[in-house]
Amino acid sequence: MLTSQELIEKLKELGYKIYVDSLRMNIYRPFVGQKIFIGHISFGEHRYNFLEELPDEFLSLLTEYILTPLEKRGEIEVPYYRIPLPHLFTTDGKQQYLTFKDDTYFASKFNEKLKQTFDEEELERVPKFYRNLAIRIKD
Repeated sequence: MLTSQELIEKLKELGYKIYVDSLRMNIYRPFVGQKIFIGHISFGEHRYNFLEELPDEFLSLLTEYILTPLEKRGEIEVPYYRIPLPHLFTTDGKQQYLTFKDDTYFASKFNEKLKQTFDEEELERVPKFYRNLAIRIKD
């Protein structure tokens, strides 16, 4: 029996990059300083899609996971991050956060209507300087 969280941890130990959202885990393998999408595993249903042949170690883990009943796989905690910009406050003292809209990053005070929360995959697209300022938030 293998929970979703255990599968993620074991795949990361094998060197894979895993990005999780509420519906599935997307799996990438490293390749010359980049990552290549190789497939995904859906949560809450038996749906597994892969674009290439899987190594034996991966296949063994996947088989164990597939044989685990859906209700025994457990919940996945999807980490989300916010990026407070240091020493940058509004005139009324509110913290400014890195914000994304229309393919542009900019500073803005917290606003739920704006994109100021990033999952791990989105965080990788944030410029590196700002990525290092990210703090994990609890939802």
